[in-house]
Amino acid sequence: MNKKGALFIVLFFFLAAFAYVARGQTFSPSAILTWRAATFSPAKYQGKNLPTAGAQINLSVEVINKGVLLNLAKQNILWYLGDELIASGEGVREAIFRPTRDGLQDVRVEVWSQFGKVSAGTKIPVVWPEAVVSAPFPGGNFSKTNLTVRGYPYFFNVANLADLNFVWKVNSKEVGAAGDVDVLNLNVDPKAAQGFRLNVGLSITKKAGDKQGSSKEVILTYKKI
Repeated sequence: MNKKGALFIVLFFFLAAFAYVARGQTFSPSAILTWRAATFSPAKYQGKNLPTAGAQINLSVEVINKGVLLNLAKQNILWYLGDELIASGEGVREAIFRPTRDGLQDVRVEVWSQFGKVSAGTKIPVVWPEAVVSAPFPGGNFSKTNLTVRGYPYFFNVANLADLNFVWKVNSKEVGAAGDVDVLNLNVDPKAAQGFRLNVGLSITKKAGDKQGSSKEVILTYKKI
């Protein structure tokens, strides 16, 4: 057998094997479930907003097959919160719910298409809102007599900062914030003793609706240079 004949035989068997493997491959569609919580967080926050009890959670689903998004307009879609059906119908790609308690919320979606049932699920953590006091002093020690601390609300069920009440306290005494409610400027007597302590507390609550709130305290110590 000459070289051309041998090459032809090798090429024939290679192509036959490739065709057999390709014919045996199957592509199953997959569903992608995403969610978004309508809670407030500071502009500098780069993470995902977490929901709190009563906050609106928006759900959405897409189905991908062979790298292409399927048109779900005429597909029957069912949304479940635990075992409860919360939304269903043709083309219902989105659903909304409001959790009534904290903890993990088990969400599932089923899409019935020409490929049969495609499903996806996730557990959404429902948390308490949090007040954070930012006092950029290493070890809580400060040496200057003019201080600025800031308060940040995370995951409150409100649209913007104006929907929240900020109450600042220093050494258990309520003090008003001049200007921005989330910024507290403090002036310490230059004659204050070494080791003088400031207990700075912040309480953040909603102005309307439920009494959702959170408090935080930090202790700052005067260290003269």
